[in-house]
Amino acid sequence: MNKTFSIVGAGRVGRELGRRLADKGWRVHAIVTRSGTTALAATRAIGGGRPLGRLGPEALEADLVLITTPDDAIEAVARRLARLATGPLAGRVVLHASGALGSEALVALGRLGAAVGSMHPMQSFASGRRPRLERICFAIEGQPAARRLATRLARQLG
Repeated sequence: MNKTFSIVGAGRVGRELGRRLADKGWRVHAIVTRSGTTALAATRAIGGGRPLGRLGPEALEADLVLITTPDDAIEAVARRLARLATGPLAGRVVLHASGALGSEALVALGRLGAAVGSMHPMQSFASGRRPRLERICFAIEGQPAARRLATRLARQLG
């Protein structure tokens, strides 16, 4: 597998999912945070990727875009990404990791052809320790292509 992924919002959840995906053979494309400093730190923690201190169309160049921002920012991030898109997003999957929101938060990207959904690990991500993802449940929902990929990712992650 030679799939690529970008992460928007590389805090504890984004870093951990990114690190695990990279360990499973996924190629890191872009890591987006609020500043260049935190983006660089996140790329180091994940093990690769282009650090971006602002949201840009580069994040959408990957096969998979994981939005791991706080819940109250997900819809605004999706709308902004949709405005930044340079063309249709057919063939791409966009997932967020919120347990409180469904795929409707990503509707702006769905309108451009991306398969959208959510993949929420039922696990706390406390500061200072790496969570165990083995044998935990993931809440998954969304469009069929997004659900299929999220299910595959959950299995790969443990």
